[in-house]
Amino acid sequence: MTNTPDEIIRSFCAKWADGNVKEIVNYFDENAIYHNIPMAPVNGVDEIRLFIEGFFSSAESIDFEILHQVASGNIVMNDWRCNHAASSSWSLQSTRWQNH
Repeated sequence: MTNTPDEIIRSFCAKWADGNVKEIVNYFDENAIYHNIPMAPVNGVDEIRLFIEGFFSSAESIDFEILHQVASGNIVMNDWRCNHAASSSWSLQSTRWQNH
């Protein structure tokens, strides 16, 4: 059974709570571009892995709480709050995920 784009993004966000960078990076292919605004985009799985490891260098876990999520075809948009184990939480009002 193939997961829908909605399910994939929910699963991706849930994986961050485990702190397993390898499992998180498995959601990307070698040509992926990851843009976590306001930071600069990173290209390819090696750069993405290093970028994500940077988040976990100061936290045991990061919990993405999806407040709202909508999907249409291969586009998923969500409103989430991130709870970082080592600091206060922060929130991003809207994120757009698109599978090309």
